[in-house]
Amino acid sequence: MSYKLTRYASYLEKNNIVAVYSNFNLFFLKNETVVWFKKIISSEKIDEIPKDFIKFLRDKEVIELD
Repeated sequence: MSYKLTRYASYLEKNNIVAVYSNFNLFFLKNETVVWFKKIISSEKIDEIPKDFIKFLRDKEVIELD
């Protein structure tokens, strides 16, 4: 299963912190979540990523199934 960014989402990375903007929501990711986020959007192996994090991103319309 692979994911991609939705058309509503964009992100910016600076100093190992990722700011994600989607549907008038702004999220800041750092530490492990940055690594998880990059793996998800680059279609790498995501088996070790917590399902709750993936569900959160899907619920906030940041990612969608590819």
